[in-house]
Amino acid sequence: MAAILNYDDHLGTETVKIYIGPKRKVFVMHRKPLFAAAPYFERAMRQREEKHGKLYLPHDHCGAFALFVEWIYRTVLPDGHSQDYVDSLYELYMFAEKISLSSPTLEDRIMDKIQDISLKYDLTPSLHMIHRIYESPADGRTIKSSALRDFCMQSFLYKHLLKADLGNSEEYKNAKGQELDAVHAICRDNPRLFKDYIVWTHLNLSNGTFGDPRERREDNPLDRCYFHAHMEGFPCHLTPIDKPDFIGKEHEKKGVRTTR
Repeated sequence: MAAILNYDDHLGTETVKIYIGPKRKVFVMHRKPLFAAAPYFERAMRQREEKHGKLYLPHDHCGAFALFVEWIYRTVLPDGHSQDYVDSLYELYMFAEKISLSSPTLEDRIMDKIQDISLKYDLTPSLHMIHRIYESPADGRTIKSSALRDFCMQSFLYKHLLKADLGNSEEYKNAKGQELDAVHAICRDNPRLFKDYIVWTHLNLSNGTFGDPRERREDNPLDRCYFHAHMEGFPCHLTPIDKPDFIGKEHEKKGVRTTR
């Protein structure tokens, strides 16, 4: 009987060990789909003249990389419901930008997952995470997560402005004072964060239409694709397609990212 699917054709037979984080948690992956997902991995190993199939990424997040492995092999993101899980999704988005995936599909699915889970369980990014997304990490790379930055800032503002419903109560005064102190603490060393805080506050208050950024509804001012990083030549993953993508196929395509 002929084999229904030859896995060697899709996965290859060579593997690589990737050590993630300061504690060097090891992940063993097939080279072929890994290198097809992003040239970053092949280039990183070549630059290090690595001959033993090992790659060290000490500044990256273990939870995020575990989700990345799921995506490479199954093209799905597993479900979760905790703040730690959502934080891993934030880290995965930043990792996806770091390695410059050829397709924006993973980033867009991450944003959808962040929005849906955050809405369902009433989660918002912490000030620490917002700062993390805006800063340049220890390895010197610059985060360019414009969609992720916009979502986090608008989520914070939405939560903050909702406190106005408390009026002039003591509860409101205490909450407002604590959050303003926290905002000052993270903005004073990050001009871009402070600028975005001022700009988005002004836009939302002047327009008078401030929807929950966690909602993905057509009648929301922030429509379902607002936080997507669409790329020319790649249909949005929310658009119905006749055939499923097979492993590695979408990563082999090339495209030019469009502005949002």
